[in-house]
Amino acid sequence: MWENVEIDENIVVSETKKGQATIPKKLRQKCSIKDKAIIVEDQKGIFLKPLSSPVEAFGSLKHLYPGITAREVIGEGRKEDCEREKRLMKMLEYLTFDSEPIVAFFFGEPGARLVINLLEKTQAKDIETYINIFN
Repeated sequence: MWENVEIDENIVVSETKKGQATIPKKLRQKCSIKDKAIIVEDQKGIFLKPLSSPVEAFGSLKHLYPGITAREVIGEGRKEDCEREKRLMKMLEYLTFDSEPIVAFFFGEPGARLVINLLEKTQAKDIETYINIFN
């Protein structure tokens, strides 16, 4: 909407002692600026964009999820989170072991084979790996 606005003439506004400038009514209406606007600065200058109120956001996601309810969208997200958590918990089953192999790993000693195997597996699957040592 904003990108398609064409201004017929140059509009000059003055700055008040308080640093304020009034946007002419014609321009506010043309650009759908109501109570508030966002000021954006780039290489070309300063631009104002209309700021919609939260009430105007009502129904704004409906076109992204046609034929599906909010409850179903949330359910899908929770399902994905649950599946991810199950995968992580499964990983934890073989990620937890005594601190001795971890310390051996950092010392470059032979007892580190368990840690090396784990790191190779997680790296092959592109899984982030964190090593914590608890005593």
